[in-house]
Amino acid sequence: MTRTIKFQFIGETNYRECSKMMNNTIYNYLSNNGIDISRAHGSILRDLKDYPSYYWGLKENNTREFMELCQKEKIPIIGIDVLTNENGFYELSFDVWCYERGENENDNSYIINSIKGATDYLKHFHQKKDLLFSFTINEMYAKY
Repeated sequence: MTRTIKFQFIGETNYRECSKMMNNTIYNYLSNNGIDISRAHGSILRDLKDYPSYYWGLKENNTREFMELCQKEKIPIIGIDVLTNENGFYELSFDVWCYERGENENDNSYIINSIKGATDYLKHFHQKKDLLFSFTINEMYAKY
């Protein structure tokens, strides 16, 4: 069974719809370790398998393992949103990191550099309480 999920590519203003399933390894990790943050995106709650990766929030202690999984699966990280706990609900903050692929970057460099950039960005939030991190990944590189 396939489902339609939306991907936002840096540099494009519209969402492109792709009929693919989220990479099973990524989905399994997020469903076992992540927190449903679909409400922060203004979405109606439904089967989270239909949502892209950024509808899951990870606590700081899970971010390194998730980035290692993306490295292993060869999936670039193209964005991170920071969510804060506001009265028991996680809300999107204005703290966002994005990675744009360089014009001459080959696939391997793209993956490595995007994950390195994500790692560097997350260092700013080390040991801060009540935050979640939502990752946008480039699923076009995922193995299904």
